[in-house]
Amino acid sequence: MSDFQSFLDQALKEVVLEKPNEVFLPQEYNLTNEVSDLISRTRNQVGMTQKELAQISGVSQANLSRIENGSYTPSLSVLKRIADGLGKRVIITFEDREGGY
Repeated sequence: MSDFQSFLDQALKEVVLEKPNEVFLPQEYNLTNEVSDLISRTRNQVGMTQKELAQISGVSQANLSRIENGSYTPSLSVLKRIADGLGKRVIITFEDREGGY
């Protein structure tokens, strides 16, 4: 057997593919960023300014700005008011993560 094959055999013995009882923690996703991007994108698609959305939804323009730039996560009731102002509705689902986790 060649030295390389011996090295490879030894190296492969040290590789652990699974660890029993290990909990896999998938990569975190940022829900605040997803919400802020969705609001901003939808507002732009319907051709509405933050000021217009603020007037219709009753959510201040300052808060809309904070939500859209990701520095504030809206409550569900605020999210509903924003959706109503955009002529949309909020639908919450649980979906598989990428890779099936």
